[in-house]
Amino acid sequence: MENLEGKVINIWRLSSLVSSSNYGYVYQVTLDSDREQKYYMTILCDDRDTLENEKANSTKRVSFKANVIPTFSYYDSHCFPIIPLNGATGVYESHKYFVYENVSRDLKSVVLDNTLHVSRDDLVNIAIQILTILQYLFERGMVLNNLTIDDFVLRRTTRGYRVILLNQEFYTGELMSIDDTTFVSPSILHGNEPTMRDNVISAVYIMLYLINSTLPWIGKTEEEAESMKMDEVVMNAACGEEFRVLYEMLQKFNLHSTQIPQLDTYLDTLRSMTTKKNVTFGVSDWEMVIIMYSMCLANMPG
Repeated sequence: MENLEGKVINIWRLSSLVSSSNYGYVYQVTLDSDREQKYYMTILCDDRDTLENEKANSTKRVSFKANVIPTFSYYDSHCFPIIPLNGATGVYESHKYFVYENVSRDLKSVVLDNTLHVSRDDLVNIAIQILTILQYLFERGMVLNNLTIDDFVLRRTTRGYRVILLNQEFYTGELMSIDDTTFVSPSILHGNEPTMRDNVISAVYIMLYLINSTLPWIGKTEEEAESMKMDEVVMNAACGEEFRVLYEMLQKFNLHSTQIPQLDTYLDTLRSMTTKKNVTFGVSDWEMVIIMYSMCLANMPG
């Protein structure tokens, strides 16, 4: 496939190539008639496709997964991606594409971006938002195939940042493959079908990664990693006393095959751990408004 920068597909003008992977390409796009609002477009291609004159380099690549059309959108709940009301999906030269919001940053940047001032309050509120997303899905009977940190992004708002579940690949009973087992529960590693409790366990692993900037089993073999995930001493140390609630969740959902995990108690505990309600990374409400205003000016045409 040729580089599509500058091309118009349906109502979208492709302005720049953001990322490429074995599932396809991500472009930043704008409406051809109004270039103020920016979105991302995923064009799905199989791994035999090679982009001619590819311009995406390591500094432009994004780590979030964007290979699945979101089932839930901002119009269902603000914890899902904003999807344009028109032209959200289509086909270009036999390749399917879909359009969604231009995300602010990857959730992984909480660990990787040294310029962010990540506080304990921020981490607690991120945990609250992730569990709230899962609660929303569980109430609708939805189970994710797998849950990793690359499934989440952050949306900048006037009050701070909102955790967004971008990749919504739900379990349908079909065979599935998992490339990265870092955040996979022991039950799935044993070959069992994913359940809601497995999603919760993966969410806890994600939080531990954000809190500690690593996980005890990163760099270990799969056998060592599985053993460490089941080791109470290892997991208790990873959670620490400050985030004891995460260890309690692991104990509960590793041992009980609850059909619908009851998360209210854990959410109440997390809410009691902070007086803040937003993820701000040290930026005040007033500074956030100025940032948002500057972003609006930067996006204005002309």
